[in-house]
Amino acid sequence: MALMTASGGLSNGKLALANAEVGDVLSGKTFYAGDKLVKAGTMPNNGAWSYTIDLAGSIVIPQGYHNGSGKVSVKTHTYYAVFFMVGEAVGPDAVVHKLNPNGTAETANCFGGGSAFGAFTFSGWGDSITVRYNKTLKVLSSSSFRHGHGAYSFGPSTGSTISAGTVRSYGGPGGSGFTAGAMNFGLFEEV
Repeated sequence: MALMTASGGLSNGKLALANAEVGDVLSGKTFYAGDKLVKAGTMPNNGAWSYTIDLAGSIVIPQGYHNGSGKVSVKTHTYYAVFFMVGEAVGPDAVVHKLNPNGTAETANCFGGGSAFGAFTFSGWGDSITVRYNKTLKVLSSSSFRHGHGAYSFGPSTGSTISAGTVRSYGGPGGSGFTAGAMNFGLFEEV
């Protein structure tokens, strides 16, 4: 079978061997396949398409051409675990553990109140503890234990999101204050 016809064009037999469809060719590009009519491609050119997902999330990669420079990244967050340590003769201390996105950890001890990592400010160590949330935080878990008075929950609600600037007070049952012991206040995710 001759590639070219006597008139100088591709023969119908050779054109029939080309099996590209319009979706196989980039949008804006033209080609011949199947017959002697010029066709226009429709494949989207996504170039260096990139996207960022949450750790447990997923994304459908769009159909089309990708140049190989795109990437899918995972969002990283900072986490805080907040504990209150209450002594017999002294006021409580806030202990905040911070897990950074790069995996490093830090600890802040706020003796008698104070701030930790720009995320929390603690005060009011009598019958209640006042917490100012300086960053927007999602509450991953919240619980506590108090020696001498059994177990009870006094932290923010698990699953809630607390906006930056929010101030809340938390107290012992019946306004009895806090006795000696360790209290797990909550685990937070910075959003």
